[in-house]
Amino acid sequence: MRQPQVGSDALFDIDSVLVDSPRLKRIKELDIQTHHAPGIEDPWLAIPMKAARELVKGCGPREDQLSGVFEIMSHYCRYLEEAGMVFMGDSEREVTDAALAWSMSNNAISKPHEK
Repeated sequence: MRQPQVGSDALFDIDSVLVDSPRLKRIKELDIQTHHAPGIEDPWLAIPMKAARELVKGCGPREDQLSGVFEIMSHYCRYLEEAGMVFMGDSEREVTDAALAWSMSNNAISKPHEK
């Protein structure tokens, strides 16, 4: 079988495959982070980190020290839960979708004219 030559019309543009989906763009923009803890009920956890950092800004450790789920939960678990920013469930998709829905309903996504 003959292989298509590089640059021929038979090859697809690899850059077109590397474009993030709209969902993934929102997840990255909001810095929604997940954690999996196997063996417990509702083993997946998600937190919209951008909004969580904004909530706790000025309340303790520097923002750059709150880079992940563990760091922010260890300091501010109660605040995040009361604000409805902690999402737990059976799958990563479930908790990520819940965090996205919360973010959309709370206007956590910056509008293009506000950037």
